[in-house]
Amino acid sequence: MNIHKNARLTPLRREEMALSVIEGAFSKAHAAPVYAEAHPKAGRPYPKQTATPPCSQPILARAR
Repeated sequence: MNIHKNARLTPLRREEMALSVIEGAFSKAHAAPVYAEAHPKAGRPYPKQTATPPCSQPILARAR
């Protein structure tokens, strides 16, 4: 089977997740985020959404 290198859950990991639910180690609701965290999404993270510091605001206002 040709599996994409960035696949979040491969068949092996799906089986591992299913067995953990069947054996009672996790509930379905708890298993999904646990296994999703093990394989984070590929790509760039979202940029931080921070406000411009008050000391920099006058400088930026003049530059605009």
